[in-house]
Amino acid sequence: MTKSTFAAGPAVTRRTVLTGLAAGAAVLAAPAIFRSDVFAKSGTIKLGAPFHRTGIGASYGRWYERTATAAVKLINEAGGINGMPIEMIVEDDGTDPKRGTEVIEKFAAEYKVDAVFGHLFSHVVAAAGPRAGELKLPYLVCSEGHQLASGGLNRYTFQPGITDVKSQVASMAPWISKNLGKKVTMIFPDYAFGHNHRDFFSEAIKALKERTGAARVALVGSSRGGNAIRNVVKNGGGADVSHAVLCGTPNHGVFDWEDSPGSEFNGRGPFLRGLNAGDNEVTEGTAFLTLRSDGLDKYAQADGRLVGKPGVPSGITAEGPALKGATNIARWRSIRARSARSTNSSPAASRRRSRFSPSARCASADW
Repeated sequence: MTKSTFAAGPAVTRRTVLTGLAAGAAVLAAPAIFRSDVFAKSGTIKLGAPFHRTGIGASYGRWYERTATAAVKLINEAGGINGMPIEMIVEDDGTDPKRGTEVIEKFAAEYKVDAVFGHLFSHVVAAAGPRAGELKLPYLVCSEGHQLASGGLNRYTFQPGITDVKSQVASMAPWISKNLGKKVTMIFPDYAFGHNHRDFFSEAIKALKERTGAARVALVGSSRGGNAIRNVVKNGGGADVSHAVLCGTPNHGVFDWEDSPGSEFNGRGPFLRGLNAGDNEVTEGTAFLTLRSDGLDKYAQADGRLVGKPGVPSGITAEGPALKGATNIARWRSIRARSARSTNSSPAASRRRSRFSPSARCASADW
């Protein structure tokens, strides 16, 4: 646990007002949680911050925590909210649904915070949101999942300052259809965030086939989106997919540990064990191509640093994205990638994809 408390400072200036308007508008929309009479006893607004310090979201959590700390400092220097300073209490949720729910309970029972903010990964939000509602604890999330907008959570959950997946999909679909070809779809990971894309794009393949007359389509996935493609193909979707191109996908996980057994990124977890079961790790009838860099893929590293455990062997090697039964392309000196996105979008990767399947176009998601 980490506490960050800053004393109230000088009066609000025009610069700080303009800086804080966007955040302040969302915060003030919450149900009376920042009225001075509510905090008459403590005189301080206590905010619980469940950040992804470890787990697969650690690279995001690091920056969320840094920017939140800076925002708290800025607000307090401007006089706080209604003259009261903010105290931010940080707990690591491990990017894990179970741990995320436990942290919500800890904020309510032990720290007695006034509100919670900060969860990003949608599978954590899907688990923690209902518990926050039961505790009647205002819960402000950063997730882009559609659970809240669809009525799947509760009146204590807020999604300020960001669009959700359905809105994003609706706005980008026309551009994809116009610019990336007629045989394009996009598939994301096997939990809430990915399920939204699956649901709202579920008719895309059918519509494309009807418009083009094509019997099957080619799919291109970046990073964990590749495993969503594998999941769809393996579980009945292969009849519609001729080619699957997986760019920097953690096909054998980001780590192979006893910790977080339910994580989609754990090579020992049921999701990846199911996808990789048997002698052949691809689905017969669909041609698979895996692309990776020569040892610099962000989530194919032997050290656990990127999942919050520096110096601990991850159990994964640079060959993690390769699949038995697929065409595996690696060790390209022209691809010096640090993420799946850069592996996916490099000129060399584009040439390989085109030779593998002329119809394939890349709809990338390094999320």
